[in-house]
Amino acid sequence: MEAYWLRAILSLVIVVLLIVQGQRATATLARRRAFQFGAAAFGFFALSNAMYALGWQRSDQFSLVALLGVILIGASAFMLVRGFQKGEMRGQIREAQDMIAEEKRKNEERIRELERKDSDDTVTR
Repeated sequence: MEAYWLRAILSLVIVVLLIVQGQRATATLARRRAFQFGAAAFGFFALSNAMYALGWQRSDQFSLVALLGVILIGASAFMLVRGFQKGEMRGQIREAQDMIAEEKRKNEERIRELERKDSDDTVTR
């Protein structure tokens, strides 16, 4: 039973994080809705875990609450994809591409440095 209370509490923490992330999201509707749906879904998951901890897992309401959580997760994923298709995440994608390019450049630089050290070691032998 304690594990279900822990899951309920962790779900509520995720709800808060998703609400904060949704507020920080740009004014684009799809991304904001995705975070809102995700927060609602985890709210339903918290409620279903609390219901289970209280021994209400055999009730119809338990099944309905769990099903609503799953449906809202699906809606959240759909809204994220929709936002991606509309180009709402262009800035984040560009930023991620820049970070990847920078890491690639650093790795190539490290490899050249190691090759230089290796060639210096063979020359001194």
